[in-house]
Amino acid sequence: MSGYEQLTQNITEYNIPIFFSEVGCNTPKPRTFADQAAIFGPEMSPYWSGVMIYEWIQEANDYGIIQYGTKTDPTATNAPDGYTRTGTPTPISPDFYNLSNQWKTLTPSGVSESAYSPSNSAPECPAYTSGAWEVSGNVALPTIGQTYDAQVTSSATATSGATGTQTGSGSRSTGSGTGSSTGAAASASQTGMASPSRQIAGTSVGLVSVMLGFIWWL
Repeated sequence: MSGYEQLTQNITEYNIPIFFSEVGCNTPKPRTFADQAAIFGPEMSPYWSGVMIYEWIQEANDYGIIQYGTKTDPTATNAPDGYTRTGTPTPISPDFYNLSNQWKTLTPSGVSESAYSPSNSAPECPAYTSGAWEVSGNVALPTIGQTYDAQVTSSATATSGATGTQTGSGSRSTGSGTGSSTGAAASASQTGMASPSRQIAGTSVGLVSVMLGFIWWL
């Protein structure tokens, strides 16, 4: 069984688009890119949404299909490791043309976004297993403005990822609060949400520091 066949069997139940991120072996030479016919063929194209060739610019690993001039001094500007990153791209023969000719023979068909309506669902996240899969799938996604909370992280780890929520009263809470706004602030403090007033105060202090430094420089 080929590697591509096994990979395709592994993703046939996915309910999201997926593509190959890096393909194109460079041994043996030359690179023929013969696998493109399979990836864009009838057995794989229903499940895979394309491919990204590794890689565009020639570097020391010898995977590039173009180069921006000959190898130069590694200390030169825009030439890390001696490979220039500016100028006019020059195809590397025959690799670039082998890939181009492969793609010219392919006519893959896809599904438009408006017609994409998967009937399957996302697979369940594996259960938290110490020493094997130490990730909890039940932890709520972070929200905009939320800051890292070591207490919540420690609690989620200690409970093996059971809920990922803080079960204590919250040591940073300033009180139960008598109004809804105070209660909301206490709740935000317990779940790691940043306080808007603290953010504004912090920003003000930063701006004042910048202004004082600018005046001193003058």
